Amino acid sequence: MCNVAGDEGRVPLLHGTTPSVHNCVKIDLTQTDAIIKTAISVHDKYPKEYGKAALAVGMLMVAAVCNDLVLSLIHEKVPQQPPLPDVVFQYTPYTPWALVLSEYLMLGSFAVMSVLTLMHRHRWIILRRIAFIGALLYFGRCITMFVTQVPVADPNYYCAPRLTGDDLNLRNIILRALRTVTGIGLKINGKHVLCGDYIYSGHTVVLVTSCLFIREYSPRRWKPLHFLSLMVSAAGVILLLISRGHYSIDVIISYWISTRVFWTYHTLAAYPNLKASKFHQVTSG
Repeated sequence: MCNVAGDEGRVPLLHGTTPSVHNCVKIDLTQTDAIIKTAISVHDKYPKEYGKAALAVGMLMVAAVCNDLVLSLIHEKVPQQPPLPDVVFQYTPYTPWALVLSEYLMLGSFAVMSVLTLMHRHRWIILRRIAFIGALLYFGRCITMFVTQVPVADPNYYCAPRLTGDDLNLRNIILRALRTVTGIGLKINGKHVLCGDYIYSGHTVVLVTSCLFIREYSPRRWKPLHFLSLMVSAAGVILLLISRGHYSIDVIISYWISTRVFWTYHTLAAYPNLKASKFHQVTSG
Protein backbone atom coordinates (compact mmCIF):
# COMPACT_ATOMS: atom_id res chain seq x y z
CA MET A 1 0.00 0.00 0.00
CA CYS A 2 1.65 3.16 -1.21
CA ASN A 3 1.00 6.68 -0.07
CA VAL A 4 1.94 9.03 -2.88
CA ALA A 5 0.67 12.22 -1.29
CA GLY A 6 3.01 14.75 0.21
CA ASP A 7 6.40 16.14 -0.81
CA GLU A 8 6.64 14.59 -4.25
CA GLY A 9 9.56 16.78 -5.29
CA ARG A 10 11.55 16.14 -2.15
CA VAL A 11 14.62 13.94 -2.02
CA PRO A 12 14.92 12.83 1.63
CA LEU A 13 17.97 13.75 3.65
CA LEU A 14 20.26 10.85 4.35
CA HIS A 15 19.09 10.21 7.89
CA GLY A 16 15.38 10.73 7.40
CA THR A 17 12.42 8.61 6.57
CA THR A 18 12.19 7.78 2.90
CA PRO A 19 9.06 8.76 1.01
CA SER A 20 6.67 5.87 0.85
CA VAL A 21 6.44 6.28 -2.89
CA HIS A 22 10.01 4.94 -3.06
CA ASN A 23 9.79 2.32 -0.29
CA CYS A 24 6.44 0.60 -0.22
CA VAL A 25 4.64 -2.74 -0.47
CA LYS A 26 2.54 -3.39 -3.55
CA ILE A 27 -0.17 -6.08 -3.30
CA ASP A 28 -1.73 -7.39 -6.50
CA LEU A 29 -5.16 -8.75 -5.54
CA THR A 30 -6.01 -9.73 -9.10
CA GLN A 31 -3.90 -12.87 -8.81
CA THR A 32 -4.84 -16.03 -7.00
CA ASP A 33 -1.93 -15.62 -4.63
CA ALA A 34 -1.03 -12.20 -3.33
CA ILE A 35 2.26 -11.10 -4.80
CA ILE A 36 4.20 -8.80 -2.53
CA LYS A 37 6.88 -6.68 -4.08
CA THR A 38 9.06 -4.48 -2.00
CA ALA A 39 10.73 -1.60 -3.77
CA ILE A 40 14.43 -1.10 -3.29
CA SER A 41 15.16 1.42 -0.56
CA VAL A 42 16.09 4.84 -1.86
CA HIS A 43 19.10 4.71 0.49
CA ASP A 44 20.66 2.06 -1.74
CA LYS A 45 20.41 4.31 -4.78
CA TYR A 46 22.76 7.05 -3.59
CA PRO A 47 26.02 6.80 -5.56
CA LYS A 48 29.19 7.10 -3.51
CA GLU A 49 30.92 9.32 -6.08
CA TYR A 50 34.41 9.17 -4.64
CA GLY A 51 35.65 11.65 -7.23
CA LYS A 52 33.29 14.37 -6.04
CA ALA A 53 34.30 13.74 -2.43
CA ALA A 54 37.98 13.98 -3.34
CA LEU A 55 37.35 17.20 -5.26
CA ALA A 56 35.50 18.73 -2.31
CA VAL A 57 38.29 17.77 0.09
CA GLY A 58 40.79 19.29 -2.32
CA MET A 59 38.77 22.51 -2.38
CA LEU A 60 38.80 22.61 1.42
CA MET A 61 42.57 22.15 1.53
CA VAL A 62 43.08 24.94 -1.01
CA ALA A 63 40.77 27.20 1.00
CA ALA A 64 42.73 26.48 4.19
CA VAL A 65 46.04 27.30 2.51
CA CYS A 66 44.55 30.48 1.02
CA ASN A 67 43.44 31.55 4.50
CA ASP A 68 46.97 31.29 5.83
CA LEU A 69 48.42 33.02 2.78
CA VAL A 70 46.04 35.94 3.28
CA LEU A 71 46.82 35.97 7.00
CA SER A 72 50.55 36.05 6.31
CA LEU A 73 49.99 39.00 3.98
CA ILE A 74 47.71 41.08 6.21
CA HIS A 75 49.89 40.46 9.27
CA GLU A 76 51.94 43.37 7.98
CA LYS A 77 48.88 45.63 7.80
CA VAL A 78 47.18 45.09 11.17
CA PRO A 79 46.62 48.47 12.87
CA GLN A 80 48.91 48.86 15.86
CA GLN A 81 46.44 50.48 18.20
CA PRO A 82 44.25 49.49 21.18
CA PRO A 83 41.35 47.05 20.66
CA LEU A 84 38.10 48.38 19.27
CA PRO A 85 35.18 48.97 21.66
CA ASP A 86 33.18 45.79 22.19
CA VAL A 87 30.17 45.38 24.46
CA VAL A 88 31.13 41.80 25.45
CA PHE A 89 34.64 42.92 26.34
CA GLN A 90 33.15 45.70 28.43
CA TYR A 91 31.03 43.43 30.62
CA THR A 92 33.11 40.24 30.85
CA PRO A 93 36.42 39.56 32.59
CA TYR A 94 39.53 39.11 30.48
CA THR A 95 40.43 35.40 30.70
CA PRO A 96 43.40 34.59 28.43
CA TRP A 97 43.52 30.86 29.22
CA ALA A 98 39.96 30.43 27.89
CA LEU A 99 41.22 30.46 24.29
CA VAL A 100 43.06 27.17 24.79
CA LEU A 101 39.96 25.58 26.34
CA SER A 102 37.84 26.89 23.47
CA GLU A 103 40.17 25.23 20.97
CA TYR A 104 39.99 21.91 22.82
CA LEU A 105 36.19 22.06 22.75
CA MET A 106 36.34 22.88 19.05
CA LEU A 107 38.61 19.90 18.35
CA GLY A 108 36.36 17.64 20.42
CA SER A 109 33.26 18.71 18.51
CA PHE A 110 35.06 18.22 15.20
CA ALA A 111 36.23 14.76 16.31
CA VAL A 112 32.68 13.68 17.18
CA MET A 113 31.46 14.90 13.79
CA SER A 114 34.26 12.97 12.09
CA VAL A 115 33.46 9.74 13.95
CA LEU A 116 29.76 10.04 13.10
CA THR A 117 30.68 10.60 9.47
CA LEU A 118 32.90 7.50 9.36
CA MET A 119 30.16 5.40 10.97
CA HIS A 120 27.40 6.69 8.69
CA ARG A 121 26.04 4.58 5.87
CA HIS A 122 26.58 7.42 3.41
CA ARG A 123 29.92 8.63 4.73
CA TRP A 124 31.20 9.71 1.31
CA ILE A 125 28.23 11.98 0.69
CA ILE A 126 28.50 13.55 4.14
CA LEU A 127 32.26 14.00 3.74
CA ARG A 128 31.62 15.77 0.45
CA ARG A 129 29.08 18.06 2.08
CA ILE A 130 31.34 18.87 5.02
CA ALA A 131 34.27 19.66 2.75
CA PHE A 132 32.26 21.69 0.24
CA ILE A 133 30.50 23.80 2.87
CA GLY A 134 33.79 24.28 4.73
CA ALA A 135 35.52 25.35 1.53
CA LEU A 136 32.82 27.93 0.77
CA LEU A 137 33.08 29.37 4.28
CA TYR A 138 36.87 29.57 4.26
CA PHE A 139 37.04 31.07 0.78
CA GLY A 140 34.60 33.70 2.01
CA ARG A 141 36.80 34.28 5.03
CA CYS A 142 39.78 34.91 2.76
CA ILE A 143 37.89 37.79 1.19
CA THR A 144 36.70 39.40 4.43
CA MET A 145 40.13 39.13 6.06
CA PHE A 146 41.81 40.68 3.05
CA VAL A 147 39.49 43.67 2.68
CA THR A 148 39.29 44.70 6.36
CA GLN A 149 41.90 44.57 9.13
CA VAL A 150 41.11 45.51 12.72
CA PRO A 151 43.39 45.94 15.75
CA VAL A 152 44.34 42.87 17.77
CA ALA A 153 41.53 42.12 20.23
CA ASP A 154 43.83 40.69 22.92
CA PRO A 155 46.45 43.31 23.84
CA ASN A 156 48.64 40.59 25.39
CA TYR A 157 48.55 38.22 22.41
CA TYR A 158 52.00 37.61 20.92
CA CYS A 159 52.29 38.70 17.29
CA ALA A 160 55.40 37.75 15.36
CA PRO A 161 57.65 40.64 14.28
CA ARG A 162 56.77 42.15 10.93
CA LEU A 163 58.95 41.62 7.91
CA THR A 164 61.02 44.65 7.03
CA GLY A 165 63.38 45.71 4.28
CA ASP A 166 64.62 42.95 2.01
CA ASP A 167 62.87 40.32 4.18
CA LEU A 168 59.48 41.59 3.04
CA ASN A 169 59.10 39.50 -0.09
CA LEU A 170 56.75 36.93 -1.55
CA ARG A 171 58.96 33.97 -0.64
CA ASN A 172 59.01 34.81 3.08
CA ILE A 173 55.28 35.50 3.11
CA ILE A 174 54.60 32.07 1.59
CA LEU A 175 57.02 30.27 3.93
CA ARG A 176 55.45 31.98 6.94
CA ALA A 177 52.01 30.91 5.75
CA LEU A 178 53.11 27.29 5.32
CA ARG A 179 54.43 27.23 8.90
CA THR A 180 51.01 28.37 10.05
CA VAL A 181 49.32 25.66 7.96
CA THR A 182 51.23 22.94 9.82
CA GLY A 183 49.72 24.19 13.08
CA ILE A 184 46.18 24.24 11.54
CA GLY A 185 45.74 27.77 12.82
CA LEU A 186 45.51 26.91 16.51
CA LYS A 187 47.24 28.53 19.45
CA ILE A 188 47.63 25.20 21.25
CA ASN A 189 50.08 24.10 18.55
CA GLY A 190 52.32 27.08 19.25
CA LYS A 191 52.55 28.01 15.56
CA HIS A 192 49.80 30.62 15.30
CA VAL A 193 51.79 33.80 15.85
CA LEU A 194 50.35 35.84 13.00
CA CYS A 195 47.68 38.43 13.73
CA GLY A 196 44.78 39.85 11.78
CA ASP A 197 42.46 36.88 11.12
CA TYR A 198 39.40 38.38 12.74
CA ILE A 199 36.51 38.99 10.33
CA TYR A 200 35.11 36.44 10.44
CA SER A 201 35.86 33.84 13.14
CA GLY A 202 37.26 30.53 11.91
CA HIS A 203 36.85 29.00 15.37
CA THR A 204 33.14 29.79 15.26
CA VAL A 205 32.84 28.30 11.77
CA VAL A 206 34.13 24.95 13.04
CA LEU A 207 32.07 25.03 16.25
CA VAL A 208 28.82 25.90 14.47
CA THR A 209 29.16 23.61 11.44
CA SER A 210 30.27 20.66 13.60
CA CYS A 211 27.17 21.11 15.75
CA LEU A 212 24.92 21.38 12.69
CA PHE A 213 26.32 18.23 11.07
CA ILE A 214 26.14 16.25 14.32
CA ARG A 215 22.48 17.15 14.80
CA GLU A 216 21.60 16.59 11.13
CA TYR A 217 23.21 13.21 10.56
CA SER A 218 22.86 11.42 13.90
CA PRO A 219 19.67 9.55 14.85
CA ARG A 220 16.83 11.73 16.12
CA ARG A 221 16.64 9.71 19.33
CA TRP A 222 20.19 10.75 20.28
CA LYS A 223 18.88 13.88 21.96
CA PRO A 224 21.52 13.90 24.74
CA LEU A 225 24.25 14.08 22.07
CA HIS A 226 22.42 16.88 20.27
CA PHE A 227 22.07 18.86 23.48
CA LEU A 228 25.69 18.24 24.47
CA SER A 229 26.89 19.30 21.02
CA LEU A 230 24.91 22.53 21.26
CA MET A 231 26.28 23.28 24.73
CA VAL A 232 29.87 22.56 23.66
CA SER A 233 29.56 24.91 20.70
CA ALA A 234 28.00 27.65 22.81
CA ALA A 235 30.65 27.25 25.51
CA GLY A 236 33.40 27.34 22.89
CA VAL A 237 32.10 30.64 21.52
CA ILE A 238 31.75 32.17 24.99
CA LEU A 239 35.28 31.13 25.93
CA LEU A 240 36.53 32.56 22.65
CA LEU A 241 35.01 35.93 23.49
CA ILE A 242 36.13 36.20 27.10
CA SER A 243 39.66 35.26 26.04
CA ARG A 244 39.52 38.15 23.55
CA GLY A 245 40.30 35.69 20.77
CA HIS A 246 37.73 37.43 18.57
CA TYR A 247 35.48 40.46 18.57
CA SER A 248 31.75 39.91 19.00
CA ILE A 249 31.09 41.01 15.42
CA ASP A 250 33.44 38.28 14.16
CA VAL A 251 31.37 35.64 15.94
CA ILE A 252 28.01 37.07 14.85
CA ILE A 253 29.01 37.22 11.19
CA SER A 254 30.52 33.74 11.36
CA TYR A 255 27.38 32.24 12.92
CA TRP A 256 25.10 33.93 10.40
CA ILE A 257 27.10 32.89 7.34
CA SER A 258 27.74 29.33 8.58
CA THR A 259 24.10 28.59 9.33
CA ARG A 260 22.83 30.13 6.09
CA VAL A 261 25.29 28.24 3.92
CA PHE A 262 24.45 24.98 5.72
CA TRP A 263 20.68 25.45 5.54
CA THR A 264 20.72 26.65 1.93
CA TYR A 265 22.84 23.71 0.79
CA HIS A 266 20.63 21.16 2.52
CA THR A 267 17.41 22.79 1.34
CA LEU A 268 18.60 22.54 -2.26
CA ALA A 269 19.76 18.96 -1.66
CA ALA A 270 16.39 17.97 -0.20
CA TYR A 271 14.27 19.82 -2.76
CA PRO A 272 16.07 19.65 -6.13
CA ASN A 273 12.97 21.06 -7.84
CA LEU A 274 13.86 24.42 -6.25
CA LYS A 275 17.03 24.54 -8.33
CA ALA A 276 15.09 23.79 -11.51
CA SER A 277 12.43 26.38 -10.65
CA LYS A 278 15.03 29.06 -10.01
CA PHE A 279 16.79 28.29 -13.29
CA HIS A 280 13.47 28.48 -15.13
CA GLN A 281 12.68 31.85 -13.56
CA VAL A 282 16.05 33.26 -14.57
CA THR A 283 15.99 31.94 -18.14
CA SER A 284 12.36 32.81 -18.78
CA GLY A 285 12.41 36.22 -17.08
